[in-house]
Amino acid sequence: MLRASACRSHLLSVTVNACGRVVPALSALAALAVGCSDLVPPDPYQGTIDPSGFDTAFGGPAKSTWPNSLYPCLAPRRGFGGGSGGIDGQTWWYLGGLSSSQLDVSNAADATKALPPTVYEISGCDGGEGRAEAISPSNYSAQANNYLTDRQYPVVAYGTDPTRAGSSAEPTSVGTYRPFQMVVPVTLRDSIRGRMGCNDIKSERSLLERAGWSREQKTFPDGAPFNFDFRFPSRDELRSDKVTFKDWPMMSVATVLMKTPIAGDSCPFVTGSSAKYPRFPGDPDASFQFPSQHWLRGLLGGYLDGGTLPVTTDPAACADILRVPTGKSCTMPSDCNAAANEICSSGRCLAPIPVCPKLNELFVASDEVPVAATSNPIPSATIELKDSTDPKKTRTADIMAVFASTPADPDFSPVCRLRYFDKKKLAASCTRLESDTIAPRPLCSAAEIKAAPGAVLTTDAMGKPIPAIYVHCLFQKKSQ
Repeated sequence: MLRASACRSHLLSVTVNACGRVVPALSALAALAVGCSDLVPPDPYQGTIDPSGFDTAFGGPAKSTWPNSLYPCLAPRRGFGGGSGGIDGQTWWYLGGLSSSQLDVSNAADATKALPPTVYEISGCDGGEGRAEAISPSNYSAQANNYLTDRQYPVVAYGTDPTRAGSSAEPTSVGTYRPFQMVVPVTLRDSIRGRMGCNDIKSERSLLERAGWSREQKTFPDGAPFNFDFRFPSRDELRSDKVTFKDWPMMSVATVLMKTPIAGDSCPFVTGSSAKYPRFPGDPDASFQFPSQHWLRGLLGGYLDGGTLPVTTDPAACADILRVPTGKSCTMPSDCNAAANEICSSGRCLAPIPVCPKLNELFVASDEVPVAATSNPIPSATIELKDSTDPKKTRTADIMAVFASTPADPDFSPVCRLRYFDKKKLAASCTRLESDTIAPRPLCSAAEIKAAPGAVLTTDAMGKPIPAIYVHCLFQKKSQ
């Protein structure tokens, strides 16, 4: 990975960095980074991540969680807001159900557990890759360029230093993949900024070794890191709400993210498609986009950018999602810390996870979505509706998905608690109807649905309580 350099004499037991300071023995890459006045060579481009093992929901082959007849195109779903100040016409990405263990975003309740999946956000670069002319949206060529070089893409951790950053797995299964990433901010210092460019760094190991991390010792030696400022959170900080988590689920970098659910308008592989190709990443005039891009193990990968995940340390809210053993035994409730929302269960004290996502609410009609289907809660994006007086008259409509909180709201969250409602109970709460002549449905806001007596279901058809079901409902940010 390293080119020949005139600085070979610096690859000794003692090196001198650009500022004249004596530093300990480092790896070859680190020595170049801290010891030479010439450019630090960029990591070579080695291609893209192989998505053949990815789940269908994340742009993988159409063979896993649910079929995708449009593969490699991925269609968004339409959201409803009740027709007044809601999100009618906007689209969202359905990424399947989320288990309570997937919502333990910090892994901080037990110090023996691995750190959460981590991504490095690197700021401060001010030149193109290798200090060449930067490739920006204005001079990008889809034929000549694989990525932009006027910015440094995020770098995904993969276990190089597990004591500081948790490894991020590839999305092979919706049921086990953890899409929320802990952010480690990294800033280039002046000593390195002018000697490397944007997207020079393409792997976690490269980033750490450029900062002096020792491959042999598996840590930073005394005086390091050099040239970069890292902000690794402590376990105590992970138990607070002071750490940033991103909703950045990994996607196949070649996934075609359709702008609308209409295949002929947004999927270029459909016969007769009118889809307009993007001229550059994030082209607002295009009919589809490719995922945002990051680096993993030196390979270019894709992700959906759902922005920052809002979290809370409210013990009552987190207790509703997941409780974990504290290590204390109990025979009665008083043996546990009631002030910390602990309970006694099966002889063990259980406490809420210290940090959890804030929750949104997503309301779906019980005659359109199967109640309490946990592995794939909303299996279809559309429903066939029949006219109430003439069953031969039908139309295909989008599943009515009504969000309590929209992306414009300050407390919006992509983690949605699924709620089921009975459309027949809404007549008194809202009188707005769809304009369709066949089976028009009520256009109610989430507030109107909740206010309608008996509309929100608490039990299934067998009279059993409906369990808490969570859905990953991501609204991608407009810019890349």
